[in-house]
Amino acid sequence: MSSMDKVPADGPEGRRGIGRSIRSLFPDIAPEGAPDDDVPGPTEGTPGAGFVESVRLFLSAPPGERQEEAKVVRAAARELQKTHQSQELARGVLLLLLGGGAEDLHEEADPGALAEDAVALARDLTQPHVATQVAVRLGTERDPEARGQLIDAVSRLPDLMAPALSQAAGEAPDRGARRACMEALRALGDEGRREAERMLEDPRWFVVRNGVTLLADFGGKDAVPQLTGALGHEDPRVRREAVMSVARLGGEDAGMLLLGMLEDQDLDVRAAAVMGVAALKVEKAVRPLLRMLDEVEDEDLQVEVLRALGRLGDPGAVPAVEKRARGSLFTRPARPVRIAAFRALAAIGTPHAREVLKEGAEEKDPEVRQVARSLLPKG
Repeated sequence: MSSMDKVPADGPEGRRGIGRSIRSLFPDIAPEGAPDDDVPGPTEGTPGAGFVESVRLFLSAPPGERQEEAKVVRAAARELQKTHQSQELARGVLLLLLGGGAEDLHEEADPGALAEDAVALARDLTQPHVATQVAVRLGTERDPEARGQLIDAVSRLPDLMAPALSQAAGEAPDRGARRACMEALRALGDEGRREAERMLEDPRWFVVRNGVTLLADFGGKDAVPQLTGALGHEDPRVRREAVMSVARLGGEDAGMLLLGMLEDQDLDVRAAAVMGVAALKVEKAVRPLLRMLDEVEDEDLQVEVLRALGRLGDPGAVPAVEKRARGSLFTRPARPVRIAAFRALAAIGTPHAREVLKEGAEEKDPEVRQVARSLLPKG
């Protein structure tokens, strides 16, 4: 049995688990006092109630009667479609996907066949607006266990759910919802990767950003070349995400691409590129980093450059770093810059760098003095 055909535990506990999952998705319509082994639905007598009941009957039917029950489900679904009740349809789809493999529904049923029939019926019912409703519900689920069950459910319909999850991630009201949708897209495997590639071509910057993140999560030898275009995107938020993703993927090509991004006009993008070349130990980055140290006035970026030079450990960087640690007769860098410079000198560790550290241990500034002393070799 594949991972997509996993079924809930046999017996009442399995049924209760399914009930809790559905209730967690649709708490707004769960009736008070609903028993654990019952899946809540709309008010009795409404089209939604008839639809959910028809789904239950389908799931509990013997194998020979499932085709007839499926006809009833489709007929009830058509009634809901006429009045655009996509939430009710989404409830039925999730019930099919979560409960379709329950081994205890009928003693004569073959669990694999039952799951296959249930998924096929769910596929028939999952029009784009229904898939969107399911994706939105997944994004709002905060309970990790319930969210995991939801992700397992949508992974049974990867081609139908990928576009809806992409849209939901782009329109997510908060980071938690976005992360949930992105997690579900990763669970879709190849279809999720194809959706990530499509996202890179979207005109909306936030969709492209999500595609960049997702493609980096999937990885693979083609990921870095596929992200090259995003490095030149007009929106700096996309470029920054692309820089961080390329750094995460790594490789020789990644290092060369990040070298070029050190010249980006946006400070946040440049800072991400600085961190990237340091993480990948790009030795060719030392010279452009030293040049940047002379050119930029932003203190936060200067701190990142000094950290990068420390990680790269090139002795040739010591004079420039020393200048930021000591300052001059007329100017003295800000305290965070000086502290970062002393840390970089300690990381490079040449004899001259250690001498500058000793001088820093006698500094008038108490914070700088404390840091310099803590960096001196013990003994």
